[in-house]
Amino acid sequence: MFGLGIETITLLISTALSFYMKFQAQKTANTHSLLKIAIENRTNESSLMDAAASRGTPWVRKYISVLVISVMFLGLILAPLCDINTDLVMKVPRKEFLYGLFRWGREYEIISSDGFMIPPYAKQIAMVISGFFFGSGFAKVSR
Repeated sequence: MFGLGIETITLLISTALSFYMKFQAQKTANTHSLLKIAIENRTNESSLMDAAASRGTPWVRKYISVLVISVMFLGLILAPLCDINTDLVMKVPRKEFLYGLFRWGREYEIISSDGFMIPPYAKQIAMVISGFFFGSGFAKVSR
């Protein structure tokens, strides 16, 4: 009849599987290189934090960091009292089909609040400021 032979079917299946395996290998290699870059950046940040810890005049560093962190959080608390809305732009994962060939949906979502809202980046800002002024022992995340 008009059917495909068993050799043709196995050839198509093996071709599809080899494409999938090469795609997964490339994806793993990309992830590995990104993690390697992240580890290098983390060691650079750690050395900068250690250099900050060895600086003199610790009371100036402590005063500046407490002042900056206080202004950051006081601004978030006083904004609703002054009738200022707090807007937060969140990155939303988009839906994908066929390994990202077709994508749909919004990439960013804006959340507006009339009250007190601490954005997720406030923790990172506080850690960076405290790490710069106090050194690595204060700012490193424990595992």
